[in-house]
Amino acid sequence: MPRPSLIGWPLQNLEFPLLLMAVAIVVWHAGTSPGLLAVVLAGIGYDYYFAPPLHSLYIEPEQRPVFVVVVFAVVIASFSAPSSNRARAASDP
Repeated sequence: MPRPSLIGWPLQNLEFPLLLMAVAIVVWHAGTSPGLLAVVLAGIGYDYYFAPPLHSLYIEPEQRPVFVVVVFAVVIASFSAPSSNRARAASDP
């Protein structure tokens, strides 16, 4: 029985926004520490499922800059969400 895959579907390039959104939701609701765990898990998940070679934790040298950008963007998102929550809480009467 063939395994389902997103390769070849029009949803193929949505992995980065979905990971970013998932981490942002975790940080928004749970805070920074669970958000950092979500960053680590998102990085491992991106590496294992989307970065060639698939289903391996090895990152090809030409894919390393993409991986670094993905992890960096997710880290920035995880640190910006708590500050926006604090700013919103401070402005509410």
